Amino acid sequence: MGPATIQSLQAALALPEQERFELVEALLASHAPPKELPFDPVWLEEVRRR
Repeated sequence: MGPATIQSLQAALALPEQERFELVEALLASHAPPKELPFDPVWLEEVRRR
């Protein structure tokens, strides 16, 4: 981790618990889902068939 990341982490850890949870939720929400499926599309058809 770089210095800015370490500083951000330290500041986040100093937050009250509820605010830390909100920060984690915001960070996770900012992560874009992958554009490709994590499996072969053929498997999706098999799952739908079953």
